[in-house]
Amino acid sequence: MALMLITKTDFRLPRDGGALRTSEVVRVLSSAGHSVSAFVAKPSSHQGTSSRVAGFALIMANLKVLRRVLGCASLTVAKWYSPSMIKSIVAARPTQKWNGTIIEYSQLAIYRDIVPGPVLIDMHNIESELMRNYQKSASGWLRRMAALWESRRLARLESSMVNFASAITFVSQRDLDVFRILAKSKLDRNEVQLAVAPNGVAEEGFRWTGTRQPNVVFVAHLGWQPNIDAATWLVEKVWAQVVAAVPHARLQLVGRSPHPSVLRLTSDTVQVFADVESVIPFTGSAAVATAPLLASGGTRLKIMEAMSCGTPVVSTSLGALGLESKAGHGLVIADDPGDFAKALVDMLTSSPSEDTVRSAVLDMKWDSTLTSLVDTANEKLGV
Repeated sequence: MALMLITKTDFRLPRDGGALRTSEVVRVLSSAGHSVSAFVAKPSSHQGTSSRVAGFALIMANLKVLRRVLGCASLTVAKWYSPSMIKSIVAARPTQKWNGTIIEYSQLAIYRDIVPGPVLIDMHNIESELMRNYQKSASGWLRRMAALWESRRLARLESSMVNFASAITFVSQRDLDVFRILAKSKLDRNEVQLAVAPNGVAEEGFRWTGTRQPNVVFVAHLGWQPNIDAATWLVEKVWAQVVAAVPHARLQLVGRSPHPSVLRLTSDTVQVFADVESVIPFTGSAAVATAPLLASGGTRLKIMEAMSCGTPVVSTSLGALGLESKAGHGLVIADDPGDFAKALVDMLTSSPSEDTVRSAVLDMKWDSTLTSLVDTANEKLGV
């Protein structure tokens, strides 16, 4: 089966959780015998297109996408309008035939009118819920109002997907249940298959054998506002309590494109590591990993990745969304800064065994977690 896949960024060398999931989706589909043609909204290098693209066809394709962008009226959707990707799709259509399309991320549903159907949407998050959570934790009335607007516009876009999608996959049962409530009235009128295809872990973490250090690590895209807020909360509300109990402890903030406000968190006990080649050496050598999210959605790949290394995790409730069943098996959930600090101190002084932590995610390798996505694609796109 030949499939078109639409995604946000280059996934060949994944630098974040979304790109990693997309990379695994492509790998698993290819292993199942499907031919996947990927089109990227913001490629890391030039996305080649034919020099001869019919002007009228290209104009009409852009107008169709822009109509969806304007109708959604969301800034977080508009940022993914990509004339270069539209040109690539239009150039490829006369020479390639696809059985259907997989759209990664709900924001890219704006391309639905120019891709071949039927369509499967792979939801990385319930984006409207993420914005609702951010609206509650954001500092400043302007950010809160913007987040509230975005949440409402994204909810409208997400609920509309049942009008055209043949199937939608979710990273957790919780996300699927939230979506059922969000789109209930439209689900009653449309036949769309909903399935859970959880995030997973790669083999690399399970093979880690490094030495543990008295480090606490937070791995994330450090230029994304919810992660900036999380790092700030961790340093300003939690970290002093940890150092008071364990003076030799060190906090490592690891990730791509750190915002200046994150860089300013550096101190004698707090280090920032930007754009590292691999986060596994940091996660694998830490005594404990963290997910101190105050706004979140989907499931945190970094939690599962840390646990595959045998590293226990302390997370807020929002950071651990969809992974609540792992609590008590290498994952501690705490929302109060004092409770969060105490959990970190406990892990620094007496952590569970690596085997205990790893066993909690042994059933979450990508080949297993994405089986339902492949099955859904076979059923709904292979027509």
